[in-house]
Amino acid sequence: MKKRAISFVITLFIEEHYISPKKTAATENNKKIPGLNKVLLPIMMMPMLINFIITFSNSPVNTFLTPCGLSRNLSQIGLYFIVNQGICIAARLLVGRTLEKISKKTCTSIGILLAAAGTSLIAAAYNMPLMLLSAVLVGIGYTIVTQIFQAESFSCVPSSHRGFAGTAFMLASSIGTGLGSSVWGAVSTSMGYSVTYTLAGISTLICFVFHRMHWRRMDTQDDDKLL
Repeated sequence: MKKRAISFVITLFIEEHYISPKKTAATENNKKIPGLNKVLLPIMMMPMLINFIITFSNSPVNTFLTPCGLSRNLSQIGLYFIVNQGICIAARLLVGRTLEKISKKTCTSIGILLAAAGTSLIAAAYNMPLMLLSAVLVGIGYTIVTQIFQAESFSCVPSSHRGFAGTAFMLASSIGTGLGSSVWGAVSTSMGYSVTYTLAGISTLICFVFHRMHWRRMDTQDDDKLL
């Protein structure tokens, strides 16, 4: 997290000098985003906020699932992570093809619901079949949301600033994971694992707020282009 934070700050002071052969200098100057205004660009902030929330809500899965499983006498809890990562890999390969048939808006809505359902399911999962079902749901949902909005963070800025966009997106992920581990650690200590995963699943649904705002803004921009 420290490395990403440092690289994020450094990118704020880097000036781009490359000019695409297909674009004039005037066009590039009009698209250039100075200094901290890049951070505050609303359309870029939406993917960052969504990534922050989804990683914040997913952090107890990566951080506290092992002690949670052991407390429930699930000695094979490590299988959760094997299944989850396998599903993540498969989902990353299939998201692009899925978007050929389903819109990004619909796909991300499904992803948020799956991630929320999978995380909440852990609260009631006292056997491995339910845990593995959670691993599948979380793997698909988390991958869909993060992959689509990572691409969105690149597409909403000029090509010369995509490095900055990638760093900012990953920084949001690091902050979400770090902050989530602290918050959910306190919750699990005081209220137990069932409450922790129930609340984490519910918090995932907050993504819908920024998800709708993002696509509404994108639809408005498309309408303006047509005019």
